[in-house]
Amino acid sequence: MDVEEEFDIKKSKKEKHSQVKFESNTFDVNTPKDIEAFFTLESTMLNQDHLIIETYERKNELESMIYTWKEKINTSHK
Repeated sequence: MDVEEEFDIKKSKKEKHSQVKFESNTFDVNTPKDIEAFFTLESTMLNQDHLIIETYERKNELESMIYTWKEKINTSHK
């Protein structure tokens, strides 16, 4: 009789641990005044963006109205 033996092959992981020194700059460095200044600056930029977008929308509406009136002058309001 031939009997084959079964072996479990276990792979072992070798791990190396070492101390890593690092420095981190986090939000703890910013003072509440700095955070408030950043918030104010962000709000200002957001308001400027809204103003620019609104201006473009108004210009587009005006241009549409001009084309509409131009068409009406040449046709129905002649």
